Amino acid sequence: MADFPSPSTQERAPSRWVAAALSALDPQYLLPSLSAGLVTGIIAVIRAISYAALVFAGDLAVHLPVGIGLAIFGNIALSAVVALTGPFPGTITTPLAAPTAVLATLAGSIALHASEPAASPTVLVTVVAAIALGTLLSGLVLLALGVLRLGDRIQRIPYPVIGGFMAGTGWLLVTGSLQVMTGIQPSWEALPALLAPTVLPRWLLGVGFALVLLAVTARYKHFSVVPLSLLAFVAAFYAGLLGTGMPLEAARAQGWLLDLAFTGGVWQPLTPQALAAIDWGAVLQAWDGIASLVLICVLELVLTKNGIELAVGQDIDLDRTLSAVGLANVAAGLGSGMAGNQALPSTLLVAKMSASTRLTGLICALVSVAVLVVGATFLSVLPKPVLGALVLYLGLSLLIQWGYQTWFRLARAEYGVIVAMLVAIGVWGFLEGVALGFGLQVLIFLVAYSRQGAISGTSDGTTTQSSSTRSPAVQQWLQERGHRLHILHLRGYLFFGTANGLLVQFRSLATASEGQRPSLIVLDARRLEGTDATGVYNLARIRILAQQHGITLVYTALAPELEAQLRRGGAIAADDPTCRCFECFDGGLAWCEERLLSEASLSVAS
Repeated sequence: MADFPSPSTQERAPSRWVAAALSALDPQYLLPSLSAGLVTGIIAVIRAISYAALVFAGDLAVHLPVGIGLAIFGNIALSAVVALTGPFPGTITTPLAAPTAVLATLAGSIALHASEPAASPTVLVTVVAAIALGTLLSGLVLLALGVLRLGDRIQRIPYPVIGGFMAGTGWLLVTGSLQVMTGIQPSWEALPALLAPTVLPRWLLGVGFALVLLAVTARYKHFSVVPLSLLAFVAAFYAGLLGTGMPLEAARAQGWLLDLAFTGGVWQPLTPQALAAIDWGAVLQAWDGIASLVLICVLELVLTKNGIELAVGQDIDLDRTLSAVGLANVAAGLGSGMAGNQALPSTLLVAKMSASTRLTGLICALVSVAVLVVGATFLSVLPKPVLGALVLYLGLSLLIQWGYQTWFRLARAEYGVIVAMLVAIGVWGFLEGVALGFGLQVLIFLVAYSRQGAISGTSDGTTTQSSSTRSPAVQQWLQERGHRLHILHLRGYLFFGTANGLLVQFRSLATASEGQRPSLIVLDARRLEGTDATGVYNLARIRILAQQHGITLVYTALAPELEAQLRRGGAIAADDPTCRCFECFDGGLAWCEERLLSEASLSVAS
C-alpha cells in the first residue's frame, strides 16, 4: 500500500515523501483510493449534517447552517491530519456519534440556561466557543497521552465500562434522532407534542427508514449498502411528495425538509471580534460536559483502535494514534470544529476496498472542502426523516450490540454494569454514568477477589520441614509433633475484603483446644504483594491474639517495604519476643523447628 513516512522520519528521509506520493499515483492504488475516498467523503458529509442537526436541535435549530459548517470543517481537519500522520494508512477520521451526543447535551444545556433567547447571536457564539474549547482540550489531552507514551495505561479500561458507555451513547442517539426529525426534545412532558397529527408521521417515517436500514445492513455486508440505502430513502421520500402533490416549500414549512435558506459560507468559526460576546460564565458552567467529552474521546479512541486492529489483522501503535488524533482535534478546535475520532465503519470500508492509503483520507477531506466552497444551499433538499433515520440507525446498532448481544457473552454481574450505566447516562449524563460504571466494576472485582481469600493454603510441621540436616530420630520426632507448628501461606493483596478472613482463620487456630492449638504459627509472605490499612490493623489484632494465647508468630519472606509498613502499624513490635521476622521461608521454618526441639529438651545432635 502507498504510505507516507511518519513525521519522525521526514527530516531523515525527505525523498520518501516523493516516492510515496508517486507510488500513490499508480493505478492499482489510485483508482481504489479515489473511489473509497469519494464514498467515505460523501458518507462523512451526510453524517456531519446529521450530527450538526443533533447538536443544533430544538431552539438552536435556527443556527443549524453554522453547525453544519463546524461539523464539515471537523471532517476536513480530522481526516487530513490523521491521513498524513496516523500509523495506519487509510484511516478515516471524522466527528462521531459518541462525542456528538455529548456536544448535543452541552449545547442544549447552554441554550436552556442562557439569559437570552437561543436564537440570539450571544447564545450562538457561546455554544460555538464551548464546542471549540471541548474539541481543543480533547485534542491536547490525546496529544499529551501520545507524546508521553501513556497508551498502555489508558488501555486498562474494564470492558463492561466501555460497553456501558457505548450503550449509553446509543440511547442518547435514539432520543436525539427524534429531535432531529421533529425539533422537539423527547421527554414525558413532550409526549403529547410528539404524538400530534402533524408531528407523528415525520418521526414514524424516520423510524421505518432506520428499521429497514438495520435489516438491510444485517443481511448484506457490502460497503455500498448504507449509501445506496440512504439514496433509496431520499428517492422514496420524494416519490411520496410527488404522489401527494405537496410542493417543496410546503414540505419545508411543515418540517419535512432542512431549512437552510441563508447566504454566505457555512463555516463560521470564532473570530477575535466574537470573543467579547461569549458568555464565559455559561461555558464554565458546562465544565462537566466538556470533561465528559474529553473522557469519551479517550475511551472511543481505544475502542475504535482495537476494533480496527481486529478487523484488519494488524497491530497499530496506540501512542502514534493518540498523537495523530490528538493533533487532528487540536487543528479542528482551532477552527471551531467538532471533536472526532477514527471512524470504524468507514475505515473498515476502505480496507475492504483495498484502498488503505493516505491518499484515501486526503480525498475524503477534499469532499468536505468542496462542500464548504460550494455552500450548503443544495443540502436543503435533504429530508429530516432520512437524517434522523441515520442517527437512529447508529443508536439502535449500538444498543443492539452492547445492550443486547453482550447478554450472551458476559457474566450477569458485568452485564449489570452495562445496564446500570445505560440508565445512569440516560437519566443523569455521561460523567455520572461512567463514574457509576467504574465504581460497580471495582465492587465486582473486590467481591470476586475477596472470595479467593488471603490464604492460598495451609500446612504444618508434619508435612513441611526445612532443609536443615537432621538425624533420623529428630526428623521422626518433628513429624510426630509437627502439628504444633502451623503454616498459613498468604497470597495477593491483603485488603479490607480479605483481611477479616485471615483474622478469623487465625482466631480459630488460637482458640482451639489445648491439644490441638499450635505453639508456633508461620505467616508465609512469599506471595503476599502488599496490604492496606485494614490489613495492617487486622495483623496487629492477630499479634494481640498470639500474645493472649501464648503463640509465637513468625513472619517469613516479608518484602522490606511491607515489613516497615507493618512495624509502623503495630503489627510487628521490636520488643515483642512472641513475634519474629525472617528473610526467607526456609530460615524461619528452621528456627521454628529448633524452638520445638528446645522446648522438648531434645538435643539436635542426637
